[in-house]
Amino acid sequence: MDNMEKDILHNSELKKNPYGLPDGYFDTLKKDLIKCSEPQKVVPVSIWARLAPMLAMAATFALLIAAGTFYLRNSAANPGLTEEDWYVFSDQYSEFAIYESGNEQYADLGMDDEDIIEYLIYTGVDEHIIELSKQQ
Repeated sequence: MDNMEKDILHNSELKKNPYGLPDGYFDTLKKDLIKCSEPQKVVPVSIWARLAPMLAMAATFALLIAAGTFYLRNSAANPGLTEEDWYVFSDQYSEFAIYESGNEQYADLGMDDEDIIEYLIYTGVDEHIIELSKQQ
């Protein structure tokens, strides 16, 4: 192992600086520094060049909002449901909301108590609950 360390420590190739400068670097350095210190000509920027990125971003957001709105309206809309059906199937309604929309619609249906009882039995309402509601 000593021979290997000796070879590394006494190798003249490893003692050379691996970094160097190109020839004539310091000759052109002063000229380059003077050129950098000169005032640069100010190029006026047009209003369109300043506003173009902001307008593109605004148009992109508007397009995304329009596409999202279009998608939600077409995917969530069910033309088979009326407003009353939506109230019935929605979790967010008060018991008075259905009747506030117009009682005259329900008067023309021609339903009597027996039709309502048959519907309640069909939907799975317990007969005991129906009997309790008749007593009230």
